Amino acid sequence: MAAPPGLPKWLLDCKAQITDSPEWGALTRELFDAIQQQLTESKVTYFTDLSEAEKTLFMQRAAKAIQHGKSFQNLQVNVSHSLDQHLNNQVAKELLEDFPVITKSDLVLGHARDGSVALLKKWPEMKNKLHLCLNQTLPDRLRQIAWKLFLHNPNLKKQYVEILQSDAKNVMSILDLEIVQKSQHLLENEYTFQELAGSVSILNAMKSTLSYYHARKRTQTSLIDSDYMLVVPFLVTSLATVHPDQLSHRNSIALLIEEYITFMKQRPGYMRESWTEDYKTAMQNFTDTVATLLEKHDEELATHIMNLFSPTEAKKSKSKREMGTHETLVEGLRAIVRPMVRSLFVGFLQLDTVMYVWDQYIIGLDVAEYDIVPVFTVITLMLLRDHILECDIPVGIETVLGDHALKLKKEQYMHEIGRASCRERV
Repeated sequence: MAAPPGLPKWLLDCKAQITDSPEWGALTRELFDAIQQQLTESKVTYFTDLSEAEKTLFMQRAAKAIQHGKSFQNLQVNVSHSLDQHLNNQVAKELLEDFPVITKSDLVLGHARDGSVALLKKWPEMKNKLHLCLNQTLPDRLRQIAWKLFLHNPNLKKQYVEILQSDAKNVMSILDLEIVQKSQHLLENEYTFQELAGSVSILNAMKSTLSYYHARKRTQTSLIDSDYMLVVPFLVTSLATVHPDQLSHRNSIALLIEEYITFMKQRPGYMRESWTEDYKTAMQNFTDTVATLLEKHDEELATHIMNLFSPTEAKKSKSKREMGTHETLVEGLRAIVRPMVRSLFVGFLQLDTVMYVWDQYIIGLDVAEYDIVPVFTVITLMLLRDHILECDIPVGIETVLGDHALKLKKEQYMHEIGRASCRERV
C-alpha cells in the first residue's frame, strides 16, 4: 500500500508493527480498564455517552494513570526498537540501491527529520514534543514547521491577503520608501547579514513585511532599528527551503507577516520600547534575573561589573568587595545588555548562532514561565569574561559585546547550557 502524501513508508511500517505487537495489546487493555473504572465511578454506561471534551478528559486521566506502569514501559522499549529497525532498514536500502554521496548518519538524520515534520503536520497539537529538542539546533525543515506552529495566527494572514486583493496600496506604509532604503542599507552593511545582501527578492520580502507591519500601526513615526533586525531570522528560515526569487511571492510574504507580527505581539515587555506600559517592570525583573544568575555562576565577573557601575564616591571610601550592591549590578546590566536583548541577539551573534538561540526561544513559547533569554544573556557575558574583566569603564563592556560577541559559536552556548543542566541534576 502506498504511503499517504507526506508520510514516509518506513514510518507507516513501523506503526503497523507496533500496533500488531503484544505490548500494544497489553497497553490498550490496561487503558480500556482505566477508562472503564472512570465510567463506573461517574455512573456513565457508555463511553459514547460522553461529550467530546469529557472523552478527552477521561482519556487523559487514564493515560496518566498507566504511564508509569509496566505495560507502558514495555511499549516504549518496543517503539524504540521498531523505530531503529525500520529507519535503519530504509537507510540500508538506499545505500545499496542509490549509492548516495552523503553518509549513513546524514541519511538517518534526514529521514528522522522528515518523519518528525510529517507527524507535526498531521498532529500539530503535538508541537510540545519539540521541547525534547531544547539545546539542539533544529534542521531547516523542522525549524520551519516548528516556528509556523508556535507562531500560528491564520487571521493575520487572511487579513493581509484580503487587504492585498481589495487594494494593494493599503498594505503599504506611508513610509514605504524610507523602509525600503533602511532595509537595503541594513542588508548591505550589517556584517552578520552578508549572506542576504544583493538580492532584490529578499529586500522586497523584508520591505513588504515591515511596510505592512508599520501600516497596521497607523502612525507616522518611523520604525526603530530593532523592528528591522527582528525580521531577519524569519527571512533566513524561509530561505532554507525556498529560492530567493520565490520569497517575494504572495504566499511567502503572507507567512512572513503572520510569523513576524505574531512574534512581535508575543515578545516580552523587556524587548519592547521603553514607553510601553509593561516595559519598566519587565526590564527590572529581567535584569534582576540576569544579575542573580551571574552572581551564582560567575561571582568574579558579577563583582567586576558591579564595581564598574558603582558611584565614584563609593569607590574611594569602600573596599573592593564592598563597593557595589546587587541593585548596582542590576542597573549596570540594564544599560549594557538592553540593545542586545532588544534585538534578541540579531546583529550581535552570527546568524547561525542566532538561529539556534531563536529555536530555543520559540519552542518554549507555549510554556508561560519559560524564558531562556536571561540564560543566553548570562552565557554571553561569561563567554566574554576575559575581555570584560579587562574593561575599566562601563562603555568598554558595550564595545566588547559589539566587537567580540559575533565570534561566539553556537556550540559554546550548547556546551554551557548542557553543563549547567548537569550541575542542576547533581
